Amino acid sequence: MPATLSGGAPALGASELGRLADLDTMLRHDLRAEQQRLESGCEFAMVRERLASVRDEAMGAVRQLGTLWREGRTRDGGFAMSELLVYNFATLVDEARRDSALADTLALLQDETRQGSPDARALIERMIEIHPAAPSCLTRALDEQDRESHVAGPVIELEPVLYTEQSGPSPK
Repeated sequence: MPATLSGGAPALGASELGRLADLDTMLRHDLRAEQQRLESGCEFAMVRERLASVRDEAMGAVRQLGTLWREGRTRDGGFAMSELLVYNFATLVDEARRDSALADTLALLQDETRQGSPDARALIERMIEIHPAAPSCLTRALDEQDRESHVAGPVIELEPVLYTEQSGPSPK
């Protein structure tokens, strides 16, 4: 069986390009999974970390492709493949960077709302107003804060009153 379509020897760097193409597919899948978690879940801090990992791996792959090019191992048909991979990895970096910044902001808002920050509460309310598809956990964070403020409520101190049959109520 020939090593290439033309029957010649495989291009220098072909196995590295194949490995990087597999990495591209895996990172693209990971990115989509984390984007779905960002939209449907409420583990913003965890999603932020995973998206940063996707970004870092994609950046490392771009560096590897640059090394292959500088070493002359992308000739004989490998150059076009390496340029496509650079484009794909750059897109992954941009998307992961954008989504990790969003996850970071949502994690911060979620934490501050749970701690009772009125500014965070106002921002979340505005976000939900603008974007009705905002994760439901943001509205849950608002609901939790409302429940806690209603349960705790203001504390009113009363003096104990002692009732007797003859004298009526009298302070103790």
